[in-house]
Amino acid sequence: MLLHQQLLALAKKRNRAIGVVAGSGECARAAVQAGADLLIALSAGVFRTLGRPSLAACMPFGNANAQTEALLREHLLPHTGTCPVIAGLFGHAGDKELAAYLAQLKRWGVAAVTNWPSVGQMDGNFRAALEADGQGLAREIEALRWARGEGFETIPIAF
Repeated sequence: MLLHQQLLALAKKRNRAIGVVAGSGECARAAVQAGADLLIALSAGVFRTLGRPSLAACMPFGNANAQTEALLREHLLPHTGTCPVIAGLFGHAGDKELAAYLAQLKRWGVAAVTNWPSVGQMDGNFRAALEADGQGLAREIEALRWARGEGFETIPIAF
């Protein structure tokens, strides 16, 4: 059964479906033990464990896909069991990097991807400049379409 169908069934049956953005193995393990229905691996989780806000993930402090990949490999995947995992996909990376990243996520059994970090968190002149340069939401949607073509479910973040 597809992930979105599983989540809808859970929401109907239990009147809820719980997803946890986990920034550490301890958080992932506790979430799974407490009954989380899915884990979400975002570069924002890395920053939150460092005491920074999620918005810090939108700044150029590192490679968002590499940060999410390390979070998955080192902290989340060892504790997920059968709990499905959604991974952040920074769609503004180069095509070669996206292809390698998606291939790695597939090997690890990641169920879905979402557009994170997203330019949707930006506004004003900064957002307008990104959009004008082709680094806007359209590129994120293109990356999600690519991921869907690679067999991933996609759960877009919309603003």
